[in-house]
Amino acid sequence: MKYGCPLIAVKDIKVSQDFYEKVLRQEVFMDLGGNVSFGDDSLGFALQADWDGLVGVDGFMINYKSNDHELVFEEENFDDFEIHLKQFPEIIYLHKTKEYPWGQRVIRFYDPDFHIIEVGESMGSVFKKFYKQGMSIDEVAKRTSHPVDYVQAHLEHLTIEMDTTMIKEVLQRYFDALFKADAGELSALFHDTARIYSHDENGAAQEIDKESFMKIISEFGPNSENPKFTRSDEILAIDFISEDVAVARVKLRFGNSICTDIVNLMRINGTWCIMCVLDSRVNMNMNE
Repeated sequence: MKYGCPLIAVKDIKVSQDFYEKVLRQEVFMDLGGNVSFGDDSLGFALQADWDGLVGVDGFMINYKSNDHELVFEEENFDDFEIHLKQFPEIIYLHKTKEYPWGQRVIRFYDPDFHIIEVGESMGSVFKKFYKQGMSIDEVAKRTSHPVDYVQAHLEHLTIEMDTTMIKEVLQRYFDALFKADAGELSALFHDTARIYSHDENGAAQEIDKESFMKIISEFGPNSENPKFTRSDEILAIDFISEDVAVARVKLRFGNSICTDIVNLMRINGTWCIMCVLDSRVNMNMNE
């Protein structure tokens, strides 16, 4: 057996259809005249006119405004929906927007036949709201009374998107600091234990600690003051090794060299910082 859908009795099928299309922005799946269904055949609802005649039971009564059931809708952009509702001053509200202890905003009003309509902020949106405020996934789960795995599944895409944006900001500051030879700004991006690996002038591998690297940058001087050093930098790729570890491949001009760097980053206490730079460079003709 397969479940069909909820069906509600209405007095005027055209008035009700207009309400659900315009106010709740639902799309008609099938219009059979006295029966109109919305959504699709797996998840939707239907309106039915002439309900007492359809049922065919003597003395059958329809109780409008019974307040014992509701149709529930979720809205991804709740702020936008609140503005949208202002176009319909005829709506009778059970209550205006209120926020429940789990962080979800909900508004309830009546349709033309006084069936209760609930429109709630989607829980995915609630998860995102709290996560963007700085809560961890565990904290979001506790705040919203939802399982951690459920919250994590909803936030997986958002987490990657937000972390990618934060890493891009770190790398852009890295480019800016190198171009200006701003050792102070550069130092703020590197973890205290960070290392830089490259070839020395003889082609041998060399390891440079953070303090020594900052000294090299300061002594080199700003590229921005040399008209021959045209700025060129780009992020080629960002890959996540785990939730808190990422690897970026970048290309930039530093002095008389074009560098292709592998930059390893870690999230430490909520902040992405550079842990290691593997530097590979090709010297350029100064006239280029």
